[in-house]
Amino acid sequence: MVRYSQVCPVIFGEGTSNELGNEAKNLGISKAIVVTDEFIIKGVGYQTCIKSLQEAGVGVVEYTQCQADAPSDVVHEAAKMAQEAQVNGVIGIGGGSSLDTAKGVNMLFNNPGPITQYFGQPPQKPGYPLICVPTTAGTGSEVTVFGVLKNSQTGEKGPAVFSPGSLALLDPLMTATAPPNVTAFTGMDAFTHAAESMTSKTENPKADLLALEAISLITRALPKAFANGNDLAARADMLLASNLAGIAFNDAMVNLGHAIAHSVGVRFHLPHGTGCALAIPVAMQYGAKVKPHKVKLIGQSMGLQLGESDSPEQIGNAVAAACRELMKKVQIPSFKELGVSRDDLLGIVDLVMSDIGFVFIPEPIAKEEVLSILGTAYDSYQ
Repeated sequence: MVRYSQVCPVIFGEGTSNELGNEAKNLGISKAIVVTDEFIIKGVGYQTCIKSLQEAGVGVVEYTQCQADAPSDVVHEAAKMAQEAQVNGVIGIGGGSSLDTAKGVNMLFNNPGPITQYFGQPPQKPGYPLICVPTTAGTGSEVTVFGVLKNSQTGEKGPAVFSPGSLALLDPLMTATAPPNVTAFTGMDAFTHAAESMTSKTENPKADLLALEAISLITRALPKAFANGNDLAARADMLLASNLAGIAFNDAMVNLGHAIAHSVGVRFHLPHGTGCALAIPVAMQYGAKVKPHKVKLIGQSMGLQLGESDSPEQIGNAVAAACRELMKKVQIPSFKELGVSRDDLLGIVDLVMSDIGFVFIPEPIAKEEVLSILGTAYDSYQ
């Protein structure tokens, strides 16, 4: 038995940010809190969104202090502002952390705080209408019920489960100002979502279709978007790919690669997408041992010519090499370049095995094999 769904409707296309006001009004929003960060508000796209809301007669309260990893104190501060302003809708504009903050704000309308008590737990009651407008092509947060928040008191990062958004509005123009390094690591996050959704123990056929298209788009478009941020065709392909990958993993789930990425993020404070990139080659080598047919499809979507008689090991090695080639094209740094020693990386083994992503690996593996996988991740990409 498999289960698949899409939890949030999507409007996609260049210039769709101009429709934000009308769409908010159609959802019954008369006054919204717009949740974003100080970098985003400087962009033309953000001002387009605010103008659209105002022209549609939707009142606007702006919270602009979002931070990386969505700290719980920030969520509480924004939620207090929203409640005091008596808004009846939430609009998140930004990267994954801003969208996760917006989801948290929405959750606290009808559920008591602190938000940290819901790490790993679904909300009890839905919030108000929520619209997400991504400005990066990576997390897919606009179409998932998941997010990552950081407990401001303990520093612990926790997976949060939110009510689904009411609408995702995807405008490639909103992603055009993302710097090359952000384009690179968020793009690799999307790639990892897609590839891992196909090798998870909770895979499903809809996720496979979406993931394969996402992988094909990312392989072609990410180097172009990285090299030229004004290439709107590449930006559109990346935004669509990120969205498809988000829908894919929302119920198919991620697994080993994200367990590693979450762990290196906690221990070494690396950007999540960088951790995903450094983990996905070895995740594919492991996945090929269990599901070689799926990893072969991933490789073919990347443009590889794989033979009928290729062994699981050959398939895994070929796809891992293709992943590393893509990483080199977009200048993903190695663990060594990031100041992480091999011994330090091996030291996260217990974190990896306790991560929620590890629950969804397709076949159980012992600690010794996880250590071997981490060692390969370090040694094979320098």
